[in-house]
Amino acid sequence: HHVEESFIRNDINTYVKQELADISPTKEELECLTNLSGKLFIYAATVVKFVLGGRGITRQKARLTRVLTDTHNPEDLKKLYDKILENALFQDESEANEIKEDWEIIHRIVSLGKPLTCNTIAQLLEVKVDIVSNLIDRLQSVFYISDENQAVFTFHASFPEFIATLRM
Repeated sequence: HHVEESFIRNDINTYVKQELADISPTKEELECLTNLSGKLFIYAATVVKFVLGGRGITRQKARLTRVLTDTHNPEDLKKLYDKILENALFQDESEANEIKEDWEIIHRIVSLGKPLTCNTIAQLLEVKVDIVSNLIDRLQSVFYISDENQAVFTFHASFPEFIATLRM
């Protein structure tokens, strides 16, 4: 955070340009995303993961447009996390009990303090492992499964903090 902002902006712009090349964002979209990221590389990386998590170029472009139009303050991770959760939890015909179950999984992951595997999380919550792994897949812009030990991790400490401020 003590690096000159112009260096960070250049790095962020280079990163988003390269990562989003397949969906051909406009120069204005790249600049907007760079501006929204401010000095937070994690913001740009989270947006990229969210955008690329859409199925197909059309949905990826739509996600990028929504993020850029719905977020107006630089470094506004809260709005980004809201959008990610909205897309992951309230898909198509999700039922109330499924949404509640997904929230329980998210809260368990961020509140344990120690990364666990999808299988262990499923056992703790008495759900099938595919429910947990499917949710992690839908939330791949904020969670990842380690290749080393198959444990579920968050990409950034700000996400568990964000979840802690929410009420179920």
